[in-house]
Amino acid sequence: MRARLGGPAVVVALILCFVGMGWAFTLNTTPELPAGTEVEGVEPVFGAAAVPGQTPVKVDLQVGYTGEISLIDGQNNEINLPADEVDYEPAQAVLSFSPGPGKTITRFTKGLYKAQVVYWPVINSTDRKIFQWSFTVV
Repeated sequence: MRARLGGPAVVVALILCFVGMGWAFTLNTTPELPAGTEVEGVEPVFGAAAVPGQTPVKVDLQVGYTGEISLIDGQNNEINLPADEVDYEPAQAVLSFSPGPGKTITRFTKGLYKAQVVYWPVINSTDRKIFQWSFTVV
């Protein structure tokens, strides 16, 4: 007796396989930023769970904006980063901080960090907004 290579069970299995593959390839591993904000991107990304201790913190704002970055570590210590330790690229509107020797943070210690950027239009420093996200250092 020969086994049949068809039938409804095989067709359903193939359909489920293709649907599952399509769904897996459309998953977005980088959470989207909320609508209505001038923040176009952050690094480490929202909720990153395996960030190395030397990872830079970056905020990509809309062109025409600037700001200040601060952090809160796992012990609720607020860390205000001095302006001379934060790089600002006005043409790109990118703020970045890289830990290193002689800086407020030489290396991120293990644990949860909450990052915050206070930002404003270059032409109106009184119109300030706040954006926050978190990441975990391993």
